[in-house]
Amino acid sequence: MAFDVISFGSSVIDVFIKTDIPEKNNLISYPIGAKILIKDLKFDVGGGAVNTSCAFSRLGLKTGCITKVGDDINGRKILRVLNKEGVTFLGAVDKEGMSGYSVILDSHDKDRTILTYKGLNDKITFEELNLRKINTKWIYYSSLFGKSFDTQKRLARILVGRG
Repeated sequence: MAFDVISFGSSVIDVFIKTDIPEKNNLISYPIGAKILIKDLKFDVGGGAVNTSCAFSRLGLKTGCITKVGDDINGRKILRVLNKEGVTFLGAVDKEGMSGYSVILDSHDKDRTILTYKGLNDKITFEELNLRKINTKWIYYSSLFGKSFDTQKRLARILVGRG
């Protein structure tokens, strides 16, 4: 199967938290030991690979996604969203690790601070890729670190050699 585009990057569960805490001097300050009421709470699936692959698919492109998720409730939710969006999962599911997770603290003044747990996102090894399935016109890389960044570089060298 040939893809128009494959996204290679992160996948996370995002939780958006809105409070009435105002910004002061470019800071959102939460008092230590306080219980802060949440005004609004929203959960969604995100991450560089998931967001872009879903967008590419919605544009009518045959799309794949390389990311790594855990065999956990969050990983299963990420996979369901990719499937629902018509994106072919080309990544890996890890039985031991945890999927990525981000907490987005929305400020009163419409800015945000993101706390992110990378989980398995930075642990994609080259050996986990099925090169026979990575047949694409374009590949989109979102930022990754560690083993995953090394895997992205190695894959890029191979794909350039194919072209």
